[in-house]
Amino acid sequence: MNNRPSRDKSKSTDPDNCLRRTASRPCFKYQWQRQREEQDKAAYQRHCAERLASVYNGNTTQAILFLKAIKANNREPMQPFTIPSLAADILKNWEGEEPNSSRTAQLAETINNLLTTTAIKGVTDLDAAIVKTCANRSAMPVACPTTTMMVAICYIQRLKRKYHNVKGARGCSQRLLLVAYMISAKYIHACLRTIVDSSEHQQAEPQQMKEPVSVSIMPSVVEPVSPQAPKAVPVLGSAREPDSPPASPPMASAKPPQPTAAQLYRMELEFLHFLDYDLLVPNPCALIDWWYRCVRDHDASALEYKPDAVQDENI
Repeated sequence: MNNRPSRDKSKSTDPDNCLRRTASRPCFKYQWQRQREEQDKAAYQRHCAERLASVYNGNTTQAILFLKAIKANNREPMQPFTIPSLAADILKNWEGEEPNSSRTAQLAETINNLLTTTAIKGVTDLDAAIVKTCANRSAMPVACPTTTMMVAICYIQRLKRKYHNVKGARGCSQRLLLVAYMISAKYIHACLRTIVDSSEHQQAEPQQMKEPVSVSIMPSVVEPVSPQAPKAVPVLGSAREPDSPPASPPMASAKPPQPTAAQLYRMELEFLHFLDYDLLVPNPCALIDWWYRCVRDHDASALEYKPDAVQDENI
């Protein structure tokens, strides 16, 4: 005789009871996946912060070579005729833009604004300007905008050689230039601080310099941004169609919108990632030679000179 207690079949087969029991149980698999995603995201953010901090540690050998290039330049500006040629070269390589267009003039204006607004003001002596910029915790202003621009172009050309088939979206040239110039200024500043003694100047001015820098042009240099910044526009724009020329309609405004500080921070991380976090300039003397040909000798064809390619050959 079966003495087992009888089960209430109506209760076990009731759909409402089944749903209530299922809803009351914690979804361990979902919680585990969500926790794992959060851990991976936090680990990636720490990794990016560590790589970003290590890339600007400074290098004494690079500092000596950068100092030599700055002294050779002697703070002389780039000749006006070289800036439109440089802008046309960047637009042609990255956007397929024809030269002598209105957008070439816009990019040339951006280059000229960078060279003008980021230069240190009120100091005529070169050595004093170098010491004053090294005493500043911020990379802006710079002692020699021309040298900073040369290194930025070096990074852009290095990126183009690594991804020679890539064509960016409309407006990517300006973003590339802004980010490359910002990275160049930060790296040169970090290297020079390893050999330049600015302790006396820091005692005289213990607070950070607040030289006015165009925030609309270079906001992330003067405003710290959290790694958890909102998603920004990619450096190259539409990355899924790298080989197709940009087909977006002309922008309604005369000037493209300036990227925010958060967007520049994200683009800086992307740019460094594409360069494998390698900012070394093995032979800045090649940059000096390029500058002599491009500026002093008034040789417009020298803009086709690839300083970074020569550096790689001399390694």
